[in-house]
Amino acid sequence: MKIIEILNNEELSGKEKLKAVKGLVKDARAEYGNTDAEITSVKVNSVNGMVSINLLSVDEKVAVSEQEVRRAISQASAVAENVEGSVFDRAFEFAIATNPLLANIGEKSESKY
Repeated sequence: MKIIEILNNEELSGKEKLKAVKGLVKDARAEYGNTDAEITSVKVNSVNGMVSINLLSVDEKVAVSEQEVRRAISQASAVAENVEGSVFDRAFEFAIATNPLLANIGEKSESKY
């Protein structure tokens, strides 16, 4: 099943969707060759201001992941349509493998609150 189908599947839990996103990122980074690269975490814009990824709930992480995956699809589509000889999957892997939000989506807070 494709990642967008997984993210749109209402029968799956947020944890299952997040696990699928983590798997996608792991696979994309392996294909791209940057699994050892340190990608700095970023903050996410929320209704409460900028929030660290590690403070988001599972459902919030799924929501921002879906936005980033859709952005990667859009970027890869643009490359594939406008650059002769390009391959959608390679452009998509690049967009996923270098995305600071997706690379750090598994971060957890150590706070007891």
